[in-house]
Amino acid sequence: MFRFLAHLKRQISTTNYKRHRAALKSLVAQFATSSLCLTPPFLYAVVIMSSLDHAQVIVQCLLAIFSLHSSVNALVLVATTPPYRNTIFRKRPQNLIIVPVSISQGL
Repeated sequence: MFRFLAHLKRQISTTNYKRHRAALKSLVAQFATSSLCLTPPFLYAVVIMSSLDHAQVIVQCLLAIFSLHSSVNALVLVATTPPYRNTIFRKRPQNLIIVPVSISQGL
């Protein structure tokens, strides 16, 4: 995908290229996070099928870790998506244009 994006670099504007690249990085990070979150259920199955000492404690820890996957995915989304990251750190867009609007109720 990054190679394909590099070929598009000549055809699209610099701003769009940066946006596409940031979106692609965000998607890759989210995919990696989702893949890592599949590890606890896999280990859960391994622990259940084998007869380990303290299996119940291990399973409880794995379930606690697995329950964090949505929070971890949200943090990765915020950390890897520039508009969300800028909102969290209170960075305002530089090219923001504010237009005053008047609303009147005419009868």
